[in-house]
Amino acid sequence: MEQGQVKGNMMTFHLKQFLRRSFDVGARNDLEIREFERQFEMPSYNQMIMKVRAETNADTEGFTAMYKRLMG
Repeated sequence: MEQGQVKGNMMTFHLKQFLRRSFDVGARNDLEIREFERQFEMPSYNQMIMKVRAETNADTEGFTAMYKRLMG
C-alpha cells in the first residue's frame, strides 16, 4: 500500500510491501524490495529535487536528482 503526504513545498510517497515481491537480479535472482520512498521538493519555481530511497533484503540505497526549468 502506498501512502502520500504534502508538507509545504514537499510531496512524499511511501510504499511498504506486505507481500513478497522479488526481481530477477544478480546470480541468485532474489532481490526483494521491502520499502520504497519517493520525495519531490520544489525549492523555487524553476527547480525541483527528487529523492528516491529503496530498502531491499540486501541494503538500503538512496538517489537524488535535480531538475531545472529551461522554458516557460
